[in-house]
Amino acid sequence: MIAALLLVALPALAQNSPPAPLAVRISDRGPFRDYARDVLRLALDRSGRPYVIETVRAEATVPRLMRLLESGPDAAITVHWAATEPEFEDRLLAIRIPIDRGLIGYRVLLIRQGDEPRFAEVRTLDDLKVFNLGQGFGWSHVPILRAAGLEVQEIPDFDGLFRMVDAGNLDAVPRGATDIGREIAERAATLPRLAIEPRLALVYDHAAIFFFVNRANLALYQAIKDGLEQAYADGSFMALFMGHPDIQAGMALAAQDRVLLKIANPNLTPATAALDPAFFEDVVNRAAR
Repeated sequence: MIAALLLVALPALAQNSPPAPLAVRISDRGPFRDYARDVLRLALDRSGRPYVIETVRAEATVPRLMRLLESGPDAAITVHWAATEPEFEDRLLAIRIPIDRGLIGYRVLLIRQGDEPRFAEVRTLDDLKVFNLGQGFGWSHVPILRAAGLEVQEIPDFDGLFRMVDAGNLDAVPRGATDIGREIAERAATLPRLAIEPRLALVYDHAAIFFFVNRANLALYQAIKDGLEQAYADGSFMALFMGHPDIQAGMALAAQDRVLLKIANPNLTPATAALDPAFFEDVVNRAAR
């Protein structure tokens, strides 16, 4: 009789026990680094699911990080954020809520101080084709820029991009408006000749940074998705977005009177192309028209 009661009680206890914390392991690399971490924590908090978050040092390019994420739900990282592209959306689960509100598609040029006059006569994309632009190896921006006819050199070492501009070995590196000021400031002591080109901006529509998880990690996918939707609904997402220093810096650059060089974005899946324009900042929507 006692044994029978125990058999009945144990399943009941299992049903009433709280769910195990989600194992959330993130890389210390990625665009919008500090902001993306804050958004992830907000989403997980709003999801109501317990979680444990750990930052993992990962000296790897974005494609390698995404392959690592694809290797299994228990890989060294369990979620990563990146500018979306069809290959990522095919291999992984994408939470299709742009955490950057499209600002990744508003690019300004990192140049060497004193080179401003070289760019002063640029009015069109054709004018920009004579310049040697740098990007990181495997970045989703590379096929977009090359499809526009621009000369792009891929550099495997992220910090090497900045050294090459400072040394005059690259003409410019298109960088996100949210990142470029901080990146220059962080390197001011060792690379003092870096500057923001003051006149131009490259703009492509529906570029977006998504969170990605392994296809088998449905619990983490659902928690982040539910949490982001809740954060949008209760206003906490926009409060974080508008109050974050990196976003404020990017919005200030985007608000400047710049020559907008519009670039078609061939790197979109139908699902991403169909996203509601309300998920994108007005400055990006207007610039991409």
